[in-house]
Amino acid sequence: MSRLIVSNIETQNIKFDSDTTAFTVGSDGSITGTGAHKTVILANNTTGGTGLTEIAFDLSMDTSYAFQRFVIENLYSSLQNDMYVRTRKASNDTYYTSSNEYAWAYRYVTSGGTGGSGNNGADYGRICGHGIGNADTETGNWIIDVYNNTASGTGKYTLLKWQRFGWHSTPHAVNEDGHVIERPTSISTTNQFKLYGGGGGQTLSYSGYVHYGFKRS
Repeated sequence: MSRLIVSNIETQNIKFDSDTTAFTVGSDGSITGTGAHKTVILANNTTGGTGLTEIAFDLSMDTSYAFQRFVIENLYSSLQNDMYVRTRKASNDTYYTSSNEYAWAYRYVTSGGTGGSGNNGADYGRICGHGIGNADTETGNWIIDVYNNTASGTGKYTLLKWQRFGWHSTPHAVNEDGHVIERPTSISTTNQFKLYGGGGGQTLSYSGYVHYGFKRS
């Protein structure tokens, strides 16, 4: 195979052959083409927030994504307690809040021990196994993957698969994962989810997040 090695190339179209453009590089460095942008950054928040009663994340309704990922950075709580999640119907922008509309399971490993549990009939999803840190020195990062939010019909539940790593209250090192299934009687598409504290008066703080979309093809 021959190679061309140069210090600078000034061109916009790079072709596999004389007829097919593989991708195009714009003057701003952006790339377009059938093979470009299989993973897309949909939002990049570097501001975060402190003392929030809830943190809401909008979901793309683009059906070309196999799943969407949220990387939430340096999250902690005002209280040594759990954190919950609820999802929002795209049809009327209201949250699922009734009993039996969520199922969840989790497992965790910490420097203080291990454990796990689940629930099949809750009015919220649990998105931690062990109580989250209650100080800015006890933060954790969450990776939340969202599947099926643009699908509706029998068995096509919106599914949140999550991982957490960092500190929890005491502090102890913690590594855990789990999932939450949105399972209402009437399944709708989902355009948002929110995180909130499981204890009264509990607030959340975080430094930012990145929202990715992963294309099907």
